[in-house]
Amino acid sequence: MIIYLYIAYISIIIWLLPPIKQYKTEYFFFFLVLALSDVITLVFSLLFHLNTQIMYAFSTAFLIVSLVRLDKIKIALLFIATGLLTILCWIYNSKLLFVLYAMFSFIILLIITFQFLQNLILKNSISIFFVFLIAYEFSLLLKNIVIVTNIIQGLTLFFVTTTFEIVFGIIFTFVNINTKVYKLPVKDIE
Repeated sequence: MIIYLYIAYISIIIWLLPPIKQYKTEYFFFFLVLALSDVITLVFSLLFHLNTQIMYAFSTAFLIVSLVRLDKIKIALLFIATGLLTILCWIYNSKLLFVLYAMFSFIILLIITFQFLQNLILKNSISIFFVFLIAYEFSLLLKNIVIVTNIIQGLTLFFVTTTFEIVFGIIFTFVNINTKVYKLPVKDIE
């Protein structure tokens, strides 16, 4: 069980590094929320014995806000809806919190995929940042699907998913939106 804690703490420490690389990019706040969500969730779960999925539901709402420009009313509505859905899921069946988190992860994946496609069309290039970011978000979505369907249980799931998260944390410590892009060959259509 001690190794579980070491891996969790390593992941938290690793994820504190990407916001430094992302500083002064449009994805800084996204990575800042990712970095702080584990720390805040750990503190709140230890101090107040809160279900970690409640905290993650709100952190994913913050991630959505960091990716999309929303006015104050829409931000307020997002957090009110998140709060209501979280309370309903928690009261009805706490396993539904994973479904809620998976839904938010899917929305984030769609937003990032849309931004990737915009970048692809406008700049006619593939950004490795977006490739890694889509892969990361897809892995989070899969993690929640696996949890809900109970395909892999307990520590095995934790070790596998946290290892992937550590790898992505290291990648985003060195890769940002300004990192190398690969131009696509385009032929003129006449």
